Amino acid sequence: SGCHLRCLAAVVSDHAPLLLDCSPTPTSHRRFHFEEYWLRLDGFHDVVTAAWGATHHVD
Repeated sequence: SGCHLRCLAAVVSDHAPLLLDCSPTPTSHRRFHFEEYWLRLDGFHDVVTAAWGATHHVD
């Protein structure tokens, strides 16, 4: 449960490498970072369009 999986930028290939990090991290709020390569992923624009129109309630 203390591990983080990150999708890294694909420089040469059309496959995006994954980085699994299980090192201890301080408990702090992590900021969102937009990754430019997400724009090239199949279905990205559909997901954003659906999420933009959805109503979410945060407790």
